[in-house]
Amino acid sequence: LAECGSVAECCRADALSAAQLHWAICISCAGVVGFLVNIFFYAPIQRCIGLKGAILLGGACSAVGFVAIGVVRHQWLFLSWALLLVFGENMMGTSVQVLLTMVVDQSMFGEAMGWFNLSSNLARSLGPFGHAPLYEHVSHSLPWELDAVIKACATGIALSAKATKSEDSPPERDRTRKCGPRMSSSRASQVKVQV
Repeated sequence: LAECGSVAECCRADALSAAQLHWAICISCAGVVGFLVNIFFYAPIQRCIGLKGAILLGGACSAVGFVAIGVVRHQWLFLSWALLLVFGENMMGTSVQVLLTMVVDQSMFGEAMGWFNLSSNLARSLGPFGHAPLYEHVSHSLPWELDAVIKACATGIALSAKATKSEDSPPERDRTRKCGPRMSSSRASQVKVQV
């Protein structure tokens, strides 16, 4: 109490510490989920449901996460929906980048990725300026609902893209098994011979 000066100041300091701790946990968990999705989960999921399936799954998870974040009022429910959103964003973002390599000519990969990253960065930096007045003066959930609609539109656009290369068989990967653990090419040839 002597450090704070008064009971009210100590209560405010404890509340601030709890809020800071919650946001630190949210940011850390989001980073962990993003890491896990990209390193461990993306490839097996994409092998099982295909590229367009991964885009649809990612878009649906993101859209549901956006809507839920807009209506939830509990900090731990917020975290759970935010993690669903992070999962969806990582699934769809990676899938759309893979789709770009199948839609554009190989000589255009760099330019296509540059435009993709530019639009993503502009949305992340300019979006809050557009949404802040809506959040402050209209509704706390409206910006999140708009983001869900935008995500649904982006998912539809990505799903309607026609790949010029095969989505099911990229040349660098053995596609002996669609789902489950990967099999080395020597093991796959042994399995083929035994069958």
